[in-house]
Amino acid sequence: MTLQAGRAARAAAAGARPGDRPWLPRSQDAILRGVIDFAPFTPSSGERAQALEAAWDALVLASPDGFVFGLAGWQRLILDVRDWGLRDLSFAAHEPGRPERLLGVMPLQLDASGAVAASSGFGGVGPIVAGGLAPGHRVRVRRGLLRHAEETARAAGARELTFALQAVTAASRAGRGVSPFVEEGYEDVSTLSQIVDLRPDESQLFAGLADDARRQIARARSLGYRAERADWAKLLDDYYRTHVETYRRTGVPPHPRAYFEGIARETAPAGHAVLIVGYAPDGRPVAFHNDARMGDGALYHTGCSETAHLESGVNYLVFWQALLDAKAAGCTAYESGEVFPGAAPGSKDHGLTVFKRKFGGEPHRRLRARKILAPEPPPPPPGRRAALSAFAKAARDLVRAARPRAAAPALPAPALASPGLPSPGLRSPGRPSREGAATPGPTSAADADAAARATRAAYEAGEQYRVETICSTPTIEGTGYADRLLARKLELLRRHAPRGAAGRGARTVDLCCGTGGHLFARAAEIEQGIGVDFSRPFLAAGRAEALRRGTPHLRFVLGNARRLPLASASVDTLYSFSALYQVPGLADVVAETARVLRPGGVCVLDLGNARSLNAIAVRHYPELPRSFLHPVGELRALCIRSGLEIVEHRAFQILPLWAGRPRWMAPLLHPAWQRVLGARIAGRMLDEWIASLPGVRAFAFRHVLVCRRPA
Repeated sequence: MTLQAGRAARAAAAGARPGDRPWLPRSQDAILRGVIDFAPFTPSSGERAQALEAAWDALVLASPDGFVFGLAGWQRLILDVRDWGLRDLSFAAHEPGRPERLLGVMPLQLDASGAVAASSGFGGVGPIVAGGLAPGHRVRVRRGLLRHAEETARAAGARELTFALQAVTAASRAGRGVSPFVEEGYEDVSTLSQIVDLRPDESQLFAGLADDARRQIARARSLGYRAERADWAKLLDDYYRTHVETYRRTGVPPHPRAYFEGIARETAPAGHAVLIVGYAPDGRPVAFHNDARMGDGALYHTGCSETAHLESGVNYLVFWQALLDAKAAGCTAYESGEVFPGAAPGSKDHGLTVFKRKFGGEPHRRLRARKILAPEPPPPPPGRRAALSAFAKAARDLVRAARPRAAAPALPAPALASPGLPSPGLRSPGRPSREGAATPGPTSAADADAAARATRAAYEAGEQYRVETICSTPTIEGTGYADRLLARKLELLRRHAPRGAAGRGARTVDLCCGTGGHLFARAAEIEQGIGVDFSRPFLAAGRAEALRRGTPHLRFVLGNARRLPLASASVDTLYSFSALYQVPGLADVVAETARVLRPGGVCVLDLGNARSLNAIAVRHYPELPRSFLHPVGELRALCIRSGLEIVEHRAFQILPLWAGRPRWMAPLLHPAWQRVLGARIAGRMLDEWIASLPGVRAFAFRHVLVCRRPA
């Protein structure tokens, strides 16, 4: 499939017309106008397509910035992996009026959430400037590529832009240690990568290995193992089987098979992907080492091995053979890959760091940079007349607060630390629903989007909910009511979540995850975790914590609760704690939950009851935004109408334990009630026992529904 064909298929699926590039900005930086022009990289079929791809690849191959991940075939490869859902934004810079004279190229893709634009796909490369340019012109071209990438990403709706420069590229090895991205205003998020100098002879290279590496190589050879270069296409099935086994063993989700099919199809035939295979004494392939190569540089890209052969030393033998094969092919530098000196002992990153350092070399900076693109300014505050009108409508809403409400368009909300406390946002005017009940919410899609921007801005301002406190840390041994309530919800989740082959939960989603405290509490119990939230600061904190903890199988994705950035039937478990009663249009959220669950998948939803003392207390806090609550019967009906089976229903929080108003409710709001209701009796809190009594349950605030999608 050509790049054009792949993009046309994706555009058709999204409803775009052929040739539409709505993301392509029309403006250019005034300083660069007349010096550089830009064009999207969309070659059509036929001879012209081949010529354009050839020109693109010729520039990448000759550029000191170039590496495998910048080639046209690599862009086609990652775009064809449907599970990743990437959208192509790549473009080229050329001389004005001479599109055939390329000055630079920018591989660029938008991720499935629509939040991050990276080069390419996941940040493996960056702007690639043609070789042979004068230093000043080279700087201008790179600056032009970066600025145009920024405009393109903004026009596509991205909120973050990410680049990298492999440590093994000629430009990186010859660099002066200063990131060219930082000079253009990007945040430096560089890491370290180990590089082995292949210029010494074989005996010197072997002497540079750690003692343990030399012993392991000798052991593998004495047991009858051998390692040699092999054909990617012929061993694809064996490789992927072993890849899945390895990643599940190390607690990381396997890559889609289409990714490795693309490597075998697109980059291996030209020698840019080289497979070194370790064979057992019986001749079976049991260990694999996949290198990316270009020019005089090689990179350890992916690898895997069978569990039964871990103690044989074959992994060391295969790595050593990869070094020798790269040297024989003319490579002078071998990048063993990223190392993590501060990784926690026992983590996958720590193990990889120890292993890679056994083969010699020195750490080099792997330049990475990102820029958080400026969000749109919030809408101007309403005038005095509009404010009075909104206040009057809000007052009428208070009178109807306990009446049944129909669904409204949903806005995503992050998880909360306090039980039953509303999140910040806008108090929206009421409107009649199709069922005739008053429904709070925007009156149009434009109003919904405006409310979403304003709500997100309120969260990100950090005035009421801060990154440090948005998620409570699960403490099973905690003595407070909130701790025990959270522990009870996690207990329900653990009991009902489906288990994978290794006895751990498979793909798990924390909806409205905040900074991911609940997800980190379950990191050792799941194979892949995805936190979805609409707050960039919360997600950034979650990603930083995942890096600190060494949990690469936990990802944080910007998303909307009513339009989840997840494929249908792709999730085993989804849960949302202390958040969904802030979301208008709960019906949309429940329907999306049912859509993304696999048959047999389970969701645990923490929902709020409109007919509760908590709902009354909220009315006496005008400084807080409105909660969107529903009667218990409607909460259950929403799940059933979405095709979910309710397998367990628990009720909590008969009293509004966070509140101090209204005054007439003061005897029920004393802090002592938290201690009384938090007391455990026969494994449950007294609060849960009371809230579950017939006639009382309909007035408890918090209802936790465990639902399953029928198989």
